[in-house]
Amino acid sequence: MADLKKLAEEIVGLTLLEAQELKNILKDEYGIEPAAGGAVMVAGPAAAAEAAEEKPNSTSF
Repeated sequence: MADLKKLAEEIVGLTLLEAQELKNILKDEYGIEPAAGGAVMVAGPAAAAEAAEEKPNSTSF
């Protein structure tokens, strides 16, 4: 049986690109599509921080 706690920790730790790839695999290979907002739930707060880091730091005055 799978270690579900470990699996959950791995999912929460995914980058945005990895979460997108996982979504594509689940859709293409298994016919599973997440509900609206599912990617946000998978990505969680860590992905929001990562997205902020990926944005160029530009300030307009």
